[in-house]
Amino acid sequence: MSGSSAIRLAVTAFALLVGGCDLSGEQMQHGRVLDQDTGEPIAGAIVVGRYMGGISWGGSSCNRAESAVSDAQGWFELPVDSKDGTPLMEAYKRGYDRGNPTRHAYLANAWTREWRISVLRWDESNLVSQLVVVEPEIYRTETSAKAASGEDVNVHLRVSRGPREERLRQLRLFQADCAGRSRTTVGLVPFIEGILSEQMGLGEREDVLDITRSRLERARDNNSPTSKRTT
Repeated sequence: MSGSSAIRLAVTAFALLVGGCDLSGEQMQHGRVLDQDTGEPIAGAIVVGRYMGGISWGGSSCNRAESAVSDAQGWFELPVDSKDGTPLMEAYKRGYDRGNPTRHAYLANAWTREWRISVLRWDESNLVSQLVVVEPEIYRTETSAKAASGEDVNVHLRVSRGPREERLRQLRLFQADCAGRSRTTVGLVPFIEGILSEQMGLGEREDVLDITRSRLERARDNNSPTSKRTT
């Protein structure tokens, strides 16, 4: 895909983010699950959004959790509701570890208000990034630059390379609860089910499996009809 085509796709995604809506009246955020190293789309990944909002005494809370599955081109959509807060997203697929964004919008010239996009490469540990190139396109607003970069709507994964123990460690990193209830999807349930199934297949310790099972039970409770919030 050419750079201009990628930019058009990203701008389209952003337009859908701010303007698209489903039949229930909620806006929908469109993004893609991408391979961190190749940039290729990943199909069949389970994406979860945890909607984080502030609390009166400081900090934040998870007000809601929704999920989706990426299609053949890596696309997915999640509802957006300003009352619930911004969704923090991550994706799970067997054989992939958590990844990092590879394109970042930044203010290149504060005087002229020119925004550009940097392309990053992450090291083997996925902790340190290196600048590969600064794309030539210039954007006049932060909104247009971020739309082109996709950094706020895309989720990245990385092919698992480590031994069994490293994969088990990665699976533990995926897990975070949400006290808020789902409203339009099954929430965290399929996400945690996938993690639990892989942990069991890899022979994870029973105490760790018990933690995952507890999280799955809480996610199911939050998704049960009796626990649903009224909208």
